Amino acid sequence: VHFSTSPRSPGTHWKQTVFFLPRLYNVQEGEEIHGKITCQRHPHEKRGLIIHLHVFDSKFKFYLE
Repeated sequence: VHFSTSPRSPGTHWKQTVFFLPRLYNVQEGEEIHGKITCQRHPHEKRGLIIHLHVFDSKFKFYLE
């Protein structure tokens, strides 16, 4: 059995998510991107999550329901 969580592959039970950033960043193939991602439960949505992404010297916040 083989499946992928790539955003270009068909969906799976893992529920792939793509985080779109508000602007484009110039990154070259093979270049490493360093950052931090944290995940916490949403206080009002039983199955919701709050994702904090720190990358490119910027902070982004996403809500998943």
